[in-house]
Amino acid sequence: MATTVLMHDLPPDVTEQELKDYFKERGSEGVEVELNREGNADRVTAILKMNVDANTAKIMANQAAQRTWHGRKITITVPLDQ
Repeated sequence: MATTVLMHDLPPDVTEQELKDYFKERGSEGVEVELNREGNADRVTAILKMNVDANTAKIMANQAAQRTWHGRKITITVPLDQ
């Protein structure tokens, strides 16, 4: 079961590999990451597909939102329809 997580306001120098590694270290194998750099180039959105259930994804997302990414606080959402 894949769960989608949206990470907003990431800095422009964030990489797909950095995000994959972060979530892999927390137990989500096979994370797929798509970075959306369109629009405001200073604020990147990442669309992640994680091989965990929605509740686990929410916990991981909350933990990720508590840290800073390259000095920036971000917001994370897990769509409800999963």
